[in-house]
Formats: sequence, C-alpha cells, structure tokens
Amino acid sequence: MKVLLPISYLGPVSYFIIILKTENIFIENNEFFVKQSLRNRCSILSANGEQTLSIPKVRKSADKTKISDIKISNSQKWQKIHWQALLSSYNSSPFFEHYKDYFFDFYHTPQSSLFDLNFKLTKTILSILKIEKNINFTTEYE
Repeated sequence: MKVLLPISYLGPVSYFIIILKTENIFIENNEFFVKQSLRNRCSILSANGEQTLSIPKVRKSADKTKISDIKISNSQKWQKIHWQALLSSYNSSPFFEHYKDYFFDFYHTPQSSLFDLNFKLTKTILSILKIEKNINFTTEYE
C-alpha cells in the first residue's frame, strides 16, 4: 500500500500512525503551500487549553508557491515562543526531560526552509520512536 502525505510541522499522532502502518510512504513536495494547515502550524495542550503554534513564512506576492520553496521568516521570535510554549506545557511531563535535547537545536538555530525543518523534525520523532521507514518524495504534484 502506498500513502501520500503532506509535510507536517510536529504532526499529530495520527500522522505518525499512518507512517507506522505503511511501507510505501511519499511526502508531497510539489504542492502549493496551504495556509492555516499542518504544514506550518501545530497544536499543543497548554495549561489554558489548546494552543496553536505557527511558523511565520516569508511573504511572497504570489499565492502559489511550492511548499519546498517556502522560506521561514526569522524576523519574529517564533523559535523562542515555540520553545517556551513547549517547556511550559510539557516540562513537568514524564520523560520530557529525556527528549527535549533532541529538539533544542531546532528552536535555537536559525531555520530557513519550512520543508527542510519539518522533514528533519519528522525524522527526529521517528528516530525517538525507533521507527525506521524509507520516506520518498514526489517528483511531480500528485
């Protein structure tokens, strides 16, 4: 069975369940960026309920930009905001202390490409979960 997934910023559990259950995994890297989607946002559970974290992108005049061409805007302090939100929400959770170092550099080193950041985060999560999968990319929009 083949599955085609969008790239995801800290994808939900269901995203990783699909990866776990599938052998032939493709990530779409030729689609146009979709606003307000899991491509640049995620939801975490904070003390005040659900909190959405969003990675700002460099604005372009054209709406139709391939996801693989989206650049991250580092003019805002999004990394600091996301890291503090993750620490505030999960620092007292069991085992967070053991895993937070895997993510530290993502939030303390400037990032340029949204697609690359998301893929590296996905690979990191799969590694932590000890899931070895060969993930392919599409060669054209599917």
